[in-house]
Amino acid sequence: MATLRPLALPSDQVSLERLDLSFISHAMYLVERLPNGFALVERPSSPPLENRYQIDWAELTSAAFAIVAEHAGHLVGIGALTITEWNRRATLAHLYVDRASRGKGVGTQLLEALASEAQRRNLRALWVETQNVNVSAIAFYRAHGFKLCGLDTSLYDPDLAPGETAIYFVRALEDSRHQTLTAGAPAV
Repeated sequence: MATLRPLALPSDQVSLERLDLSFISHAMYLVERLPNGFALVERPSSPPLENRYQIDWAELTSAAFAIVAEHAGHLVGIGALTITEWNRRATLAHLYVDRASRGKGVGTQLLEALASEAQRRNLRALWVETQNVNVSAIAFYRAHGFKLCGLDTSLYDPDLAPGETAIYFVRALEDSRHQTLTAGAPAV
């Protein structure tokens, strides 16, 4: 079990830069266009795809809320939210776990702490973008209650990221204001 604490910059920066944020994917989701929509079709990737994320320091320093996960005295993950006030939506701007610490619940700890913070701020939804090539991230988000809500085939530069499509997921958050309004309402 990791310990979560607020991000402390600049002191955490060197440790965060040491995180291995790479992943290898043996499959990918291809976007199949349909007459009135689209479908994501999982296909094997041969050879396997390897990708490495970079922390966007400008985005991280402007986040509304950012936390890190520590285990045995080392940083093993980071999570951050940005907030869009007009639609009361939080965006997972960062959710990264060091490759050696994946599969140990660190991502879940970070995600649930971020979701709790978003709820505390009375936000209605938690939104995230990932790539069609990051099949493990897609499985993680689906396992944690996120639903597919869209895609963007033009977000990534095809010269820099051939075949990558942005996939968007959303998770509804409990709205304490709505619960208060409907708590005493008669059943229909």
